[in-house]
Amino acid sequence: MKLKPIFPAIVILISLFACDDIKKDSWTSFRGNNENTGFNDVEAIEVLNNLKWKFKTEDEIWSSPAVSNGLVYFGSDDNYLYAVDVNTGQEKWKFKTEDKVSSSPAVSNGLVFFGSYDNYLYAVDVNTGQEKWKFKTEDEIWSSPAVSNELVFFGSNDNYLYAVDVNTGQEKWKFKTEDDVFSSPAVSNGLVYFGSDDNYLYAVDVNTGQEKWKFKTEDEIWSSPAVSNGLVYFGSNDNYLYAVDVNTGQEKWKFKTEGKYFESSPAVFNELVFFGSDDNYLYAVDVNTGQEKWKFKTEDDVFSSPAVSNGLVYFGSEDNYLYAVDVNTGQEKWKFKTEDDVFSSPAIIKGKIFFCSRDNYLYAIE
Repeated sequence: MKLKPIFPAIVILISLFACDDIKKDSWTSFRGNNENTGFNDVEAIEVLNNLKWKFKTEDEIWSSPAVSNGLVYFGSDDNYLYAVDVNTGQEKWKFKTEDKVSSSPAVSNGLVFFGSYDNYLYAVDVNTGQEKWKFKTEDEIWSSPAVSNELVFFGSNDNYLYAVDVNTGQEKWKFKTEDDVFSSPAVSNGLVYFGSDDNYLYAVDVNTGQEKWKFKTEDEIWSSPAVSNGLVYFGSNDNYLYAVDVNTGQEKWKFKTEGKYFESSPAVFNELVFFGSDDNYLYAVDVNTGQEKWKFKTEDDVFSSPAVSNGLVYFGSEDNYLYAVDVNTGQEKWKFKTEDDVFSSPAIIKGKIFFCSRDNYLYAIE
């Protein structure tokens, strides 16, 4: 009997392992993936060993970093987007805009996409820092872009969500709300989900820009949605975290915090949803029931959006610390002190965590 060659199978296995390594060494957008779940399948950093390096800019940093192909990308209020080597902390290039860059970058197809307060969304070559194109809106861009199916989706304070061709910078469609779109979009199964300051969360067709449904809350939505297991999770300034069915737009449950503003965007992992509030707590809530599993208290507001690996959840607080907390128990594993608020959300890859502080620094810890 003639045996089948095993070489193709070996090639497939090598390819699969290579793709897995690429994923573990990447965090290519604000929440790590298009569903905004804030999860990377890497081992938890149980013990904080040391500060590997820190990189100084000339103003506060609100932007959250993205990591791809050995570089960390992030924006600063000094009007620049930076690309910094993940191992050395050395600047590879920086790109100047005409105003603050608080939008968090997304990396795809050899380009890094980000918005600026100068009203433009930029597409810049990841290796050279050279502009490929820019797209003008009618107001500041705080929303962080998501890239899917050759389109980049992002909101503007001109009340629109935009879909723009990644290669040409040409508008495919735009969707109008009744107020600013500060929330960053999530993309899943042919729909783009995002909130607006008009109090609605929207679900819109990625190809046509047609509304599928909208869900009303009692206040503005600054939180960015996360999509997992048929539900979309998001917070509103009415102090609730909501879980809404992705197909019908019907509420499954809601969870009340004691805060006033809800800027933290949820992360989803292992049947739990994690999020912060300006009542100083990080919460862990059951995804199915909306019941609290635990909460962890810091000394100030938690506006940072959490990131999760296998076993730990990482997040910043306005008390100047980045925290690592056990996902199951809510017990603190370690914390790292900066010199100002940690509003930025961490990016986690294999063996390292990158985050920014309003003390003007990007930090790399391991």
